[in-house]
Amino acid sequence: MTLKTERLNTAGYFWALAALGIVVASIGPSLPTLAGLTGETLGAVGLAFAAYRAGYMVGSLGGGAALDRLSGNRLLGAAILLMVGALTVVPLVPTLPLLLTVFGVVGVGGGVVEVGGNTLLVWLYRERVGPWMNALHFAFGIGAILSPILIGQAMRLTGSLVPAYLVGAAVALPGAVMLFLAATPTAPEKRDGDDVATDTPTVVLVALLLLLYVGSEASFGGWIYAWATATHTLTPVRAGTVTAAFWATLTAGRLLAIPVAARYSSQKILIGSVLGSGLSVALLASPAGSASEVVLWIGALGAGFSMAAVFPTTMSFAGRHMRVTGRTSRWFFIGAGAGGMTIPWSMGQLMDGPGAIAVMPAILGVILCMGGILAVLLHRVTRARPLQSGNSPF
Repeated sequence: MTLKTERLNTAGYFWALAALGIVVASIGPSLPTLAGLTGETLGAVGLAFAAYRAGYMVGSLGGGAALDRLSGNRLLGAAILLMVGALTVVPLVPTLPLLLTVFGVVGVGGGVVEVGGNTLLVWLYRERVGPWMNALHFAFGIGAILSPILIGQAMRLTGSLVPAYLVGAAVALPGAVMLFLAATPTAPEKRDGDDVATDTPTVVLVALLLLLYVGSEASFGGWIYAWATATHTLTPVRAGTVTAAFWATLTAGRLLAIPVAARYSSQKILIGSVLGSGLSVALLASPAGSASEVVLWIGALGAGFSMAAVFPTTMSFAGRHMRVTGRTSRWFFIGAGAGGMTIPWSMGQLMDGPGAIAVMPAILGVILCMGGILAVLLHRVTRARPLQSGNSPF
């Protein structure tokens, strides 16, 4: 593969994940407006998270299998078009059942985009994927920063979500064009020892780790807007700024993780990330978290920064220890989809039941469970195939 083709592929995968970031980060800030448009409660429209993630799991399952048979780049380009095309319909839907159906279609495209972008990047860079994987998820964060800002400004200027969604769709389209033009990289050959770390229990542990991580990230990023307005009575623009700040620090953390991944082991990065996430959310779950806007900002910024490296580091770790194919990686993203579907939905039920005060302690509980799964996974994989000494396992 020529350097020009490699660069075009890289740009296409980065653009695809940026488009996905726009989509994922748009759901939470849109919920209050969508509740008004459909005449439903906030908890009811919170099913949008579940609908999106249900579609996401379908897209991950089918997309993962299709990657091993079809042109991955063409598949990814078509998924971008499906995802952003359906997204533009969201603010025009008048009923909850139809709204959930549309979010399900958006999720199908999103599932193919995520499993495809991550898997194809591993195929493209092989053993060099570590820094590139962090950069890929940095691109996701760029899209996630842009999304709540677009929504907040659209609501301020027009009172409608339509302009923000149209701009987001237009921004995503060049990524599809790049992928239609570039040749798809080939899957890596099987290596000696790949079966050691790809037994079912290890794959399940990786999937569970991603399930809990994505659930906590999606819950925090999706509900911090509504939580902040409920506990601090912030204006929509200010609450949107807090949401954007969370995604901004998550993005900055992924940028910083690029050189960090070359210096520290994945074990240290993952352990530090879980500890930082737990402490940040614990701060918001404390009485000070709902009483002080300063604490709100500290907790939101700390959570974003601490969560940043978990997903790309886990994917890089998997790429290092196993032969990543579409059929293997799809289970990782099905786990991620299940977490993103069920956990944010449960937070919506807490918002409608006990109230906003219960949301942060619940997210903290998810992070503590994630830490337990991480400990078991690292013990199992390092025992099966100990990492060689050096600065980085990547």
